[in-house]
Amino acid sequence: MFRDFKEGLAKIETGEFRLGYCTENEGFIDRSGRIIIPAVFSRSHDFSDGRTAVEIDGKWGILDKTGKWVKEPSFQYVGPFAEGIAPARKDGKYGYVGLDGNFVIKPTFEYAEEFSEGRAVASEGGRCGYIDRNAEWIVRPTFEECVGFTEGLAPVRVREVLPNNATKYSWGYVDKVGRIAIQPNFEFAGPFEGGRALVYLKGVQSLIDETGSVVWPANTIETTSATVSTTKSILHF
Repeated sequence: MFRDFKEGLAKIETGEFRLGYCTENEGFIDRSGRIIIPAVFSRSHDFSDGRTAVEIDGKWGILDKTGKWVKEPSFQYVGPFAEGIAPARKDGKYGYVGLDGNFVIKPTFEYAEEFSEGRAVASEGGRCGYIDRNAEWIVRPTFEECVGFTEGLAPVRVREVLPNNATKYSWGYVDKVGRIAIQPNFEFAGPFEGGRALVYLKGVQSLIDETGSVVWPANTIETTSATVSTTKSILHF
């Protein structure tokens, strides 16, 4: 089995049964089908910025497109590269490494995701927010769940304690300076793509625009560009 090509290479997955269990390994081929990186890794990411992070023997390292180690396995986890850096976990904390595999943002966060539009999801004290490339909090960690920025907006899940002490959870959107751009009125909210986002409003699956106005109420929605990846990268605390 192989995935889509990214930067000229596609991930392949091979499997075999051992002692009643199926083990899968991952590697990469080029467009001619030639194996560039043998399938010996338990996990890996698609190539981005000329790098991929791979796991072998329980540790993560970083490879270039020839299969050479940029950074030999020493991390608890390394995420996908985006905007020239990748989230990496070491000694139980997350920071960010550059293309050379060295930390450019020290590992001080409980959790962190890849950058998008100059912002990245990070967590502290069991809550998530957004940091910039200087590791400064642009959006303070006050949310229950956070999704990365697309088209200048990011979905966030808000916790509210009602007068009867019941707890209500709802989704809305923040802008890149931390302002609530679309009020948290939804049971679920996905990322924007092409000026539209998939949401659940009063149990109905709908599309909204950047103002939060519903532009397509529907009980069922066929596959469109706006429904792609709506549940990717959602954090659960």
